[in-house]
Amino acid sequence: MTEQTAELTFIKSSRKRRIVAFLIDHSVMSFLIVSIVFTALGSNFMDENNPVKMVTTMFFVMVPGLILYFAKDSFKGISPGKWIMGIMVRDDNNQNEIPSFGRLYLRNLFLIIWPVEFIVLATSDQKKRLGDKVTKTIVVKNPNKPKQLPRILALVTLGVIFFVFVFLFAGNAMKNSDAYKVSINEIEKMKKL
Repeated sequence: MTEQTAELTFIKSSRKRRIVAFLIDHSVMSFLIVSIVFTALGSNFMDENNPVKMVTTMFFVMVPGLILYFAKDSFKGISPGKWIMGIMVRDDNNQNEIPSFGRLYLRNLFLIIWPVEFIVLATSDQKKRLGDKVTKTIVVKNPNKPKQLPRILALVTLGVIFFVFVFLFAGNAMKNSDAYKVSINEIEKMKKL
């Protein structure tokens, strides 16, 4: 079996798959961080009179969230977006090898300058972004990717969770705001006239 693995040739991922995977990852990770921040702040965060408390809470949630964001490819070189798109990160010199956690993390730190990363990816004949070039990694199609249906269901589920959370949390936050309460009181007063 190891002889077959050594002979396995990987096909480079297309730029389109990489961009869609990035957008999925960014959406999932951002949603996760924002939902944890909002949950930690509570539904009446809009009426918070203590900005230091709010900034401190956001800091203590966002720092681990950003660490998680940049570590998104650290499980077998596959992030949620890459899993859905059927691609993975591999060592450029030995594509059967998964890069170390440190290299994968460093690779993703370059996403801080994502506009530059997209320009480099779009113009690179090797289909590599700056993070790939620095860490000597490559994004390839996953020969063991799951069937299409589970990947589509995962994407749909993520979308449903996002919209349910946004509607529930946004609605609850609005109903707990002082502006909403004042508006309801004014409407009630006008009805009595």
